[in-house]
Amino acid sequence: MGAIVAIALSLKPNPLPVDLATVKRDNLVVTINAEGKTRVRSRFIISAPVAGKLERINFDEGDLVTKGAILAQIEPLPLNTRRRELEAKIRELQAQREGIATMRPKQSAISQAQAKIKAAQALKREAEAEVLKTSFALEQARRDRQRFQQLHDSGVYPYQKLEIARLEEITLTKSLDAAKQKVDNANANIDSAQKAFSTLEAEQKDPDYLLNVYDARIISTQAQLTRLKDDISQAQIRSPASGRILRILQKNARHVAAGTEILELGNSSDLEIVVDLLSMMRLKSSLETKC
Repeated sequence: MGAIVAIALSLKPNPLPVDLATVKRDNLVVTINAEGKTRVRSRFIISAPVAGKLERINFDEGDLVTKGAILAQIEPLPLNTRRRELEAKIRELQAQREGIATMRPKQSAISQAQAKIKAAQALKREAEAEVLKTSFALEQARRDRQRFQQLHDSGVYPYQKLEIARLEEITLTKSLDAAKQKVDNANANIDSAQKAFSTLEAEQKDPDYLLNVYDARIISTQAQLTRLKDDISQAQIRSPASGRILRILQKNARHVAAGTEILELGNSSDLEIVVDLLSMMRLKSSLETKC
């Protein structure tokens, strides 16, 4: 009996090994294996902002730099020459502006012109007073001459005294004409003195216009100089971000033109992988595929 059982067991096939697991819903992870290359995601090409002499780069490829660090220095020869020209022009304009004061009439000349006006006015008042006085005297002489004429005609007054009255009237008439001429001369002198004074006043004010002209030119030149200094300050090339120097295109000192590429900068910790994939593999992959 035992032999039969042993024979039966020996004839029974061996069981197949299997893996057991609990069935549940989950994400399926699919990997793509391919050869590719890595590259820096964010790269900066540092170029010369202005023309000038580039000083030797003190960094090496692979060096780490921080944001704002000075990567290169350019001596902007044309800009420095222009800066010196503008500074010299400002000094020249300022000197010319200060020289405007010498164009103004001296205060003594103005005072003399005012004194001439006052003197002419005083002479006019004297001449007018003389005219008034002589007019009264002439009027009295005319009345006397007329009265003496009547007395002479009636035979009461002698001819000699009538002749004296006539001469007095003639003399006062000439004196009145001379006094009136003095008034006219005084008026002419007043007009001449006032014109001279007006000319001096105009010459005193004319430089004010020139002051405004020079002020405007100085302000304009200073604005040009400020913009130029801003351009010169750009000759210090600073790092736009923290990262690593990937390539140095201009290591040694040399003259460079504006826009010349100097070095390449990037963040080596932020890399991306470039892989050539078949069409079906690209369809299965997405933009969020992790490497």
